Amino acid sequence: MTVNTTLSRIAYDGDGASQTFAVPFYFLQDSDLTVFVGSVKQTLTTDYTVGGAGNPGGGSVSFVVAPPAASGNVVIIRDPDQLQSTKYPANDPFPAKTHETALDKLTMLAQRLFDLVARSFRLADTDTSGASVTVPTPQAGQLLGWNSSASGLTNYAAISDADAVPIPLPVNIGGTGATDAPTARTNLGLGSVATHSSTDFQVANANLVDKTVANLFTKPQASDETAISSGVAWNAANVAQATANVNGGAFTIANPTAQINKTFYVVDVKYTTSHSISWGTAYKGISTVTPTGTAGAEDIFIFKSDGTNMKLVGYNLNIGV
Repeated sequence: MTVNTTLSRIAYDGDGASQTFAVPFYFLQDSDLTVFVGSVKQTLTTDYTVGGAGNPGGGSVSFVVAPPAASGNVVIIRDPDQLQSTKYPANDPFPAKTHETALDKLTMLAQRLFDLVARSFRLADTDTSGASVTVPTPQAGQLLGWNSSASGLTNYAAISDADAVPIPLPVNIGGTGATDAPTARTNLGLGSVATHSSTDFQVANANLVDKTVANLFTKPQASDETAISSGVAWNAANVAQATANVNGGAFTIANPTAQINKTFYVVDVKYTTSHSISWGTAYKGISTVTPTGTAGAEDIFIFKSDGTNMKLVGYNLNIGV
């Protein structure tokens, strides 16, 4: 026979029902196959049987119990023993078939070694460092890494072992070079803005605005507006404009909640019919102002908040009349 393919392993997806899986490569004995299910090595005759040994076209593995459904959990490998069991009796005719089988086994062993090497930790063919990839004796809780000269591997203390880790770690090896957050952000090139507190910023249309410096806005800045009902408090935390549509009768403009200190608020009162207006106690300076009594008119009031009270700073009555 000849070994005319380099294929020596195959993986399948178990489905919980299939028990027989093809072995699409040549193997000499049942015991030449190593079988895994979910990374657990299976036992010949106990967990599976083999058919097709010696057949150049391959054979099959039949499980006693169907492997469970999973991706790539059934792995079959050709892994012959490392023994040379062929004998040539003196003065006998040359045993061509026996000799060829022995060569086949040598080829299979070479392919198995190649398979193992290809799956191992190794240097690239183009590497010229001469570094050793010999693994040092394992030490519990330690990590494997290159030594200071990059000539070999050594054991290092785990990151959790704070006493053995130099702090701060330099930026060039993945650290920040600092022991406090502001310095770390600066060392990482985030700039002075990164050292501000989160309270120094506000979000405007998904953009961060630094509240600690003067900002030049290239477009008009608008505030959200909310409609208010008579006697119902309105939330001043997210809007700076409130509109009251008065459709007649008595209307109370209730105190706002969550006022923001030093913020200007606009209250827009629109009238459609005769009415009377009253204000909550948080509105200061409004008692001397007589609202419009004309239907269809509009009054606009501007207040500055101190965080608790709304202080009147300006107004315009009878707009639109």
